Parts: sequence; structure tokens; C-alpha cells
Amino acid sequence: MTKSYVYGMDKKAGVEFAVTTKDGCTIEMMRYKTPNGYLVIPNTDKQCDIKFVLSNDFQKTYVYDNQGIWQVGANSKKIREISHITKQKYDELIEVSEKKYGSNYVVGYDEVLLNKDNSKIVYLTNRYNLEQSADQKGIVVVDLKTGKETNLTPNMQYSYYPVTWLDDERVLVRKSTDDSFKLAIVDVKGNENEIKAECAEPYVHSSKNEYIAYMAEIESKSLWIGQVKDNSLATVSKIDLPGRMVEGLGGFSKDMTKFMTLYYDGVGDKAKKSIYVYDLLQKKGYTLKKLPDNNDFVEDCFWFNDNQILAVLAKGQDDKIDKSSWLYILPQ
Repeated sequence: MTKSYVYGMDKKAGVEFAVTTKDGCTIEMMRYKTPNGYLVIPNTDKQCDIKFVLSNDFQKTYVYDNQGIWQVGANSKKIREISHITKQKYDELIEVSEKKYGSNYVVGYDEVLLNKDNSKIVYLTNRYNLEQSADQKGIVVVDLKTGKETNLTPNMQYSYYPVTWLDDERVLVRKSTDDSFKLAIVDVKGNENEIKAECAEPYVHSSKNEYIAYMAEIESKSLWIGQVKDNSLATVSKIDLPGRMVEGLGGFSKDMTKFMTLYYDGVGDKAKKSIYVYDLLQKKGYTLKKLPDNNDFVEDCFWFNDNQILAVLAKGQDDKIDKSSWLYILPQ
């Protein structure tokens, strides 16, 4: 590792605007000008329940909460409804859950994934099976051109969690019961095939297209990079990290030449998150140690393009934490 260069992008560089859904709900957004064009993301400081995924060209942002999914364009600032539960229907689901289970366990929309050609979305929900079980969740695919929704797991003996789109027709899922979980492939017609990994119960850290990074236990110091071929999982690399892995943060670059994750540097209360990059072609890894502007630790990160990482850095303690976003440009 030589030097990493950073491009600052704090809140002052963003333009705040709002979009309104058909139901009259307002979603606060931030629009940033970056070296590669505009980037639009929701203002999560004001809306903690809002989540989002970006299209592969970063020109569209898919914003979602427990009641729906909407598309916002980076240039047009217009909103388009993808899927939505009316307030009346949502209230009815909450009533069913509270009467049957004593609390609100409704999962309307979660873990949204966009396929490679931006034509379909898959999401997690329990609203089709709520009267039978609050725990069992299934997956639904939405055709973004026609708006058609298809429940891929109508006869559920397991809970199904989407992991990644393998191609434009197949989704890798994690299927689980109270006792165990497995990996399986489900196509857009609902056909299913189980696949085997290097460990009995793989915890999937991250995924992209036909590649997954998984481990034998949460916060492990090692993981496998696997590639799904047909209906089997082949091992590409095994990575040993300097510290315990941070679950769910990081992932693969778009061109699949690099893998990134956060790990805990240190032990106990003094452990701070650091960014680790692994070159899949050279089979070598390194830590991004530089924290600009006197920042103390890494809060979050994701790939901005094949050679740039957008990281949220922070400094301070407890309720006096100041956050800012920085673009790491990796050495080539």
C-alpha cells in the first residue's frame, strides 16, 4: 500500500431537497456533485427509518421504508412509486400482528436488491404470511418495466432472505429455520436449488452478482470468497484479516477485482473500525490507515466506483460525534 488520496464531501457540499409520495409523505434527500456526476441519497439524519440502494450507474436511487419503495433520479429530482402498501392496509397488518403476537412485527419492505441490468428488484417481506407466522419471511420480485410483483416463496417452510442477484433471472437466498440455515438459488419463477459451502452454516457478509463473501461465524477473522457456477459454489479465495470482521459493511467492487470490509482494530472498548481492501487478482490485502481531517474512526463505507471508496468518517465521543464523507482513491 502506498498513498491513498481523499476527496472531501461533507454536508455543506450537498443540496437538500424533498420529494413527495402519492400518499403525501415527504422524503428529504441530499444531492451531491462528485467527480463522476451527481449522487442522490436520502438524508438519514432526519429519517432514520429510510434505507436506499443505488442503480449500477448511480443515476437512480431506490428509497424504501416499511411501507414502500420509490425511485428518485439523480438529475430530475422526480419520484416514482415502485411498490407501496396503503396506510389503511398497513394499519390492518399492524392490527393483525398486535392481536396475534402482542406486538408489531410487520415487515413490509426490507433488504431491497436491484439486479444487474436495473430491470428487477427483489425485497424481503412477511406480509403474505403474517397470519401464520411473524417470523417466517419470503421474497418478492418486482419487474420495474411492467410493475408486476411475484411472490417467489408462497409455500414457506423456511424464512428466505435475499443475498444477491446471480444474473437477471436468479437470486441467491439464505433459507433458515429456528435450528439451521442454508444457501439456495431461487429463480424468478420460484424454482429452487440448494447449494453447499465450505462450512455447514455460512454467514454471508456481502455479495455481488455471482460472488459472495461468507464466514463460519459472525465477526470471524477469516472468510471465503465464493463464486456460484450453475448450481454449485466454487471457492475463489480465503482471506485472513488483521482483526474481527464487522458484519455487513463493505463488499465487492463493480468490476469484481477487489473486496472491501471493515474490521475491528484493537480489543474491547478501544477497538475502532478500519477499512481492509483485498485485491482478488493479486491475492493481496491492505488496510487504509489514513484518516484525514483528524478523524478518529470509520463509521461506514461503500464502493463509489472500481477504484474509489466512499467512507463516512467520524471524530468525537458519545453525543458529540462529528461525521463527514470522504472519497478514497486507491492506488493502481
